[in-house]
Amino acid sequence: MRRNKMASARENEIGARFRTFREMLQISRSKFAVSIGFGSERIASYESGRAPLPYAVFRAASQRYNLSPFWLSGENCSPNGRINDDAFFAKIGPRALFTSVYDEFICSNFHQLQADAKEQFQRIQSALEEQWKRIKDKPPDEEPLKTEVLQTIRSLEALIKNIRRDLRVRAKARRAVKN
Repeated sequence: MRRNKMASARENEIGARFRTFREMLQISRSKFAVSIGFGSERIASYESGRAPLPYAVFRAASQRYNLSPFWLSGENCSPNGRINDDAFFAKIGPRALFTSVYDEFICSNFHQLQADAKEQFQRIQSALEEQWKRIKDKPPDEEPLKTEVLQTIRSLEALIKNIRRDLRVRAKARRAVKN
């Protein structure tokens, strides 16, 4: 599948997932387009990444076929509660892009939460490393403290292992969607 180099990687991925969704429904592009009230050439341009997916197209597909914005975005986040509020979404302009609406209204704090979690993890890791440096050469009476720190470090290592495994699974899923 050829992708537009001018479109962002995120927009290309969303287009590919939009196509995958239609294909999972086993509906031709023309029937899908008619069922949501848009032309099949427009749908083809969104699926191929030649144009970013407008929110209006997503909304029509979501209402007709229960398309999840979380699945379409490829992200797993906690919604802020507005996702099914039709009065709220009536305020969104007809030319708004799916990614803009998703980032601003559906999962507005997702990326910030990710950044905060990463920063918090790095602070904990640094603090533990500093603590370990201070206590590793202490007399034997500090043994319980050493044991506690070692357990914490092992917990963090397990967390890192789980995060890496999750990233590998997500990368594999993204490659499958692109192919």
